[in-house]
Amino acid sequence: MDQRQREGYVSRGSQYYRTVPAQKAPVTPPIPQANRVLRTTKKQSWRTWVIGGLVVAGLLVAAALLLVNNNRSPLPAPIARQITFPAYLPDKSRGVIVDQNSYAWQEGVLTYKVQTPDNNQVFVSEQVVPKNFDLTSFLQRIKNKQTLTNQYGQGQAGISENNLIISQIVNDNWIFMSGPTTMDPAQLGQVFQSLHKY
Repeated sequence: MDQRQREGYVSRGSQYYRTVPAQKAPVTPPIPQANRVLRTTKKQSWRTWVIGGLVVAGLLVAAALLLVNNNRSPLPAPIARQITFPAYLPDKSRGVIVDQNSYAWQEGVLTYKVQTPDNNQVFVSEQVVPKNFDLTSFLQRIKNKQTLTNQYGQGQAGISENNLIISQIVNDNWIFMSGPTTMDPAQLGQVFQSLHKY
């Protein structure tokens, strides 16, 4: 082997060519297992937060819609615009049905009719307590008087002028119900118990 071959030359016939060592492609170091786990955990954590956030947002929207629907007055719009005090209306989930065509507003008095589960009709009126109204005298004329309670306080039930009646004062509002004496007093009490403020 002559000097040129020792220095990295290759002979081809009478010509000598210098050989260049082949360059290796750079090797990417493997990602440590701990980093892989960390990246996977971050992705899973991010997804969990997004899914959790969407679930919470959905529940909040559903609750808001339910609240709005529960507090929406069933009064016809023309009456709802005129009424000057809170209306106390029966909750139909208690088995009583309000005749939607019976709502009326005249001279500051709201009236409507309710059908009880045993198909009796109850007449309801609501108004601000009249200034000259003698509540004591009115209550004294009620026969077979008894006290009933709902979520807004106490009412006086009994018989007046051949009708079963319930009278209740809530703040400055007077709620008055009447039905036939042939009906079960418990049914009239059911209407009273079902009142909901709007």
